[in-house]
Amino acid sequence: MTTATTVFAASAPFRTVHHGRFRILVTDNRITSGQHLVLVKGRVTDRPAVACRVASACITSTALDADDCDCAGQNRTALDIIDADGMGVLIHLDQEGRGNGLVAKIRALNGKEAGLDTFTAIEALGLPADNRNYSDVARILHELRVPSIRLLTNNPAKVAAVADTGVVVVARLPCLDFDPPRRSLRHLAAKADRGHLLPHRPEPDAR
Repeated sequence: MTTATTVFAASAPFRTVHHGRFRILVTDNRITSGQHLVLVKGRVTDRPAVACRVASACITSTALDADDCDCAGQNRTALDIIDADGMGVLIHLDQEGRGNGLVAKIRALNGKEAGLDTFTAIEALGLPADNRNYSDVARILHELRVPSIRLLTNNPAKVAAVADTGVVVVARLPCLDFDPPRRSLRHLAAKADRGHLLPHRPEPDAR
């Protein structure tokens, strides 16, 4: 697979412990809104309905093992699905704190510690609960020559937002953390209340 220098600044072979071989790419932040990481498995060029996860940076969960978030678990599930398909794309957007930035994310942890869910903790800072932008997703998939995707998400609003950029989303695939951390249940209940398609509304005191 060749990559276009108009979007990607670097690429290399990449191997994961549980999901094997990928190609890892990073976008050029002089062109895109940040340095987005992209994992590509198999040959996705000109393949329709490619499994694709569009995740946002969440260093506290994916790197630091936070017990109040399901982001790491969703990433694992997405990689399981991509691996089972033998091909797919995971786009890791450089958008911490749902697009509000890392400083806001860390400040919001104080609200979460006081009992607020992840949305209200951000809103208490006077910021929008979700400030993400998906325009770079269309650029990335265009460079990869992926004509259409099955989007791995539980959030119908994300499906609409990604489709609004011109990406052809032919289906939504659930992307669940099947063993979420105990303190993330409040967060998951809030997601369900805000329209995320979860199999049942998690109860914060259930575990």
